[in-house]
Amino acid sequence: MDDGPWVKSAISNTLTFDSLDDAKQPHGGVYATLTQEVAGLGGDSEYYKISGKLRYYQLLNEDADLVGSLTLGGGQMFAFGDSLNTFDQFTLGGNEIRGFEKGGIGPRIAGVDDQTLGGTSYFYASSEVTFPLPAVSRDFGLRGAFFADAGTLFANKVDVLGSDVAEGTSGSIRASVGVGLIWDSPFGALRVDYAVPIAYEESDEIERFKIGVNNRF
Repeated sequence: MDDGPWVKSAISNTLTFDSLDDAKQPHGGVYATLTQEVAGLGGDSEYYKISGKLRYYQLLNEDADLVGSLTLGGGQMFAFGDSLNTFDQFTLGGNEIRGFEKGGIGPRIAGVDDQTLGGTSYFYASSEVTFPLPAVSRDFGLRGAFFADAGTLFANKVDVLGSDVAEGTSGSIRASVGVGLIWDSPFGALRVDYAVPIAYEESDEIERFKIGVNNRF
């Protein structure tokens, strides 16, 4: 675990590619980002980090307004020294693989539920199909969804940890399937998901039900 206080100075840049046909409710196109970050200009953090995300949309059936999407994401980081701070590393959870808590996947302190250690490498993939709800006017902006997510986080690099201290370090694939309800409300796109993890480790933190903003990108 890291002792505070601590100081981090970093510089980052993000490249974005956008070919979506509609920013609010895309039916086709690609949205992708690539982010790089370097820390070590001063303070307690020294690393290089790169991460990216790509989401592809395709209209599957025009009459039924059936839209499919595929999301791929991943990241890798490298320490300039012998180790990394816990707070510098990637975390993975419900924002990427639904059915898990935020930061609920990957290495953690044994016996301490909320002490996520993070990792230096991650990847995930998600497939989804959305459709208008039957017997509901499409003008209301209410859509259903079926989805499947999978991914992993691994390669924690904190030099104070031993094999008897950390758990969930195997890097095994986690996966979930579920259903969602999306409402394009006057206040923004809102979403309710119910996901069932079908591949997980005992140390992972499960969260099947989630309410929040629909983050398409």
